[in-house]
Amino acid sequence: MTAVETWNQPHSGKDRIEPFKRATAAVIRALSGKPGAAVTFASHASYRENQPAGAPEPAAQLPAPPPDLNPVTAAPLRGRADGLALTLRYHDEGTHRRYRPQGENARAVFDAVEEVRVEALGVRCLPGVAANLAAALDQRCQAFTDCQTADDIPLAEAIRLMARQTVAGEKIPASGRHMVELWQPLLDARVEKCLKALRACVGDQRLYSETARQLIADLDLADELGEMQTCPDGETPEGEDDGEDQAPGEGEMEAEPGAAEMDSAETGEEAGDGVASEVDESLPPVGAEQPATAKRHATPGDNLGDYNTPAYRAFTADFDEVIAAESLCTDEEMTRLRLNLDDQIAHLQNIIGRLANRLQRRLLAKQSRAWEFDLDDGLLDSSRLARIVANPLNSLSYKMEKQTDFRDTVVTLLIDNSGSMRGRPIAVAAISADILALTLERCGVKVEILGFTTRAWKGGESREHWVEAGKPP
Repeated sequence: MTAVETWNQPHSGKDRIEPFKRATAAVIRALSGKPGAAVTFASHASYRENQPAGAPEPAAQLPAPPPDLNPVTAAPLRGRADGLALTLRYHDEGTHRRYRPQGENARAVFDAVEEVRVEALGVRCLPGVAANLAAALDQRCQAFTDCQTADDIPLAEAIRLMARQTVAGEKIPASGRHMVELWQPLLDARVEKCLKALRACVGDQRLYSETARQLIADLDLADELGEMQTCPDGETPEGEDDGEDQAPGEGEMEAEPGAAEMDSAETGEEAGDGVASEVDESLPPVGAEQPATAKRHATPGDNLGDYNTPAYRAFTADFDEVIAAESLCTDEEMTRLRLNLDDQIAHLQNIIGRLANRLQRRLLAKQSRAWEFDLDDGLLDSSRLARIVANPLNSLSYKMEKQTDFRDTVVTLLIDNSGSMRGRPIAVAAISADILALTLERCGVKVEILGFTTRAWKGGESREHWVEAGKPP
């Protein structure tokens, strides 16, 4: 479905943004069949909509439109909007969570083929949706144009393209053909058989999910499947929460991220501009029934928790390398990435200042202070005030604070740079690390930012040696 065209009007890109937002929000509500859906716009938004259990209204979050909005830059955003709308219409989160694997790579494949399923249901009767989804996928594939080997491309992205071709009957975009060509020799005929089976059950999410798990097993990821959740359909398995669940307030339509988003986290007040907040509900609900064992008195050692388990140790460090960032990309690329990051956090500068002031006050409160007493000049010692009143000529009635060196502090930020972090997760990590670094540096705390990854997919040579050794603990 296509939003109302405004390109022929004599307005700049910025003037088109608000009408475009309103039209896109209306499209999502109409296409999803949920007129009460809350639609928000933010600098970073997840491609796949996640809705917390019990939320009053479904939520959809999209990236903020670019300042130079035009038909070319709008098409991918429309595709993401259509994808979210189709997810709201055809996707059942309870069924998805029940069948969703536990391993990271298996989950990525499972999520990808489910996105293909809901999109396939939409493109069958809506050509405009098919064109928008193709534009969004083309933009997604452009991030992998420089990849030379299959190890540089996440398996889930290659499966997404192959599944879209087989299940939805849509052509692979030109920007994604080399991705399939690199992975095709590594995937045997069993994968093709499973993809055809997925096409046959695209209208039944439960059967489709079972077939998707078989596909994951055929990809040699059976050890990541885990046990299926045993709970009634539509209910969230106990103890499982999605960290990206969005819960915008009722009546919201769209909002840009800004200070209110950070203020709500700092003051505990709900942001007034309708920015969706990310909620992590890891604690049990208030009033939940506690097991009978909780009534017993605590004994020594109860609070050790996981400390009673053996300490973590690396299986091998034979393949470890320490590489400077300058050797991984050119100066031009680093400058471009730096400018892009600066643009993303420009609206958070006032937040950085407030955080720095709060942190600095806390650090200064912990600083040890010492005074020198019985001095001839300095600050008047209030404990000697009575003596001064009795005889103003009395000496040694002043004090002065000693010069004390503030304790040097260094903080290391370690970021996962593996392929699974590609897209929104690594962008959020980069923004968070930059804000933390700027805040700490303003407080005189030295910061270093490190990243880690493996040279090859699925753990690299270290994992291969670990498997060959019998997977020792």
